[in-house]
Amino acid sequence: MQFQDIIQTRRSVRYFDGQPIARDTLIAIVKEAQCTPSWANSQPWHVYIATGQTLEGIKQEHHATSSQGIRGQAEFSTQHREAWADRPRRNMGNWSRQIGAHLGEEHGAEYGNAQRDLFNAAAIVYLTIPHESSLWSVLDLGAFSQTLMSHVQRNRQGHRHHVGLRNSQVSKHRAQMDGDTPRGNPCHWHCPGLCR
Repeated sequence: MQFQDIIQTRRSVRYFDGQPIARDTLIAIVKEAQCTPSWANSQPWHVYIATGQTLEGIKQEHHATSSQGIRGQAEFSTQHREAWADRPRRNMGNWSRQIGAHLGEEHGAEYGNAQRDLFNAAAIVYLTIPHESSLWSVLDLGAFSQTLMSHVQRNRQGHRHHVGLRNSQVSKHRAQMDGDTPRGNPCHWHCPGLCR
């Protein structure tokens, strides 16, 4: 597959089929992503993969907090779409209209339910950097994240990703990510086991 094909066919999935993939495949994806360039080859990222009972605990707590209307605690400040500059605001508006047109009125609630249930992901991959990291490490983490997602897309094994999670404090506790800050968003993939 050509790089242009990878970029042009990338998509975000909002509901997974729950099919696992081999742990060896997941490890190979992470190892390949280690080739991502970083500032002075610092490679500041840590990778945590939650599956099994750990993932079930995360899903249960996330469902409970979401159902109570408790908002996530993002590591970066968030802002409403209207606070963005014109071009990004138009992009977000177009995307929102496209999603609404695709789902239709009768399926709008399903999207919210899928998000509350963490999109039926068979695993969640958390990418973190230590608290004391330089702001340059945030850029490195973004590049690493993109490399991971591109690797999955390139292999076209039917595995897709979705970026986003509402309550990082629940996830940090459940996935035992002491000392790290989930900078950016976790990536959801299909995979079994828990590894770091």
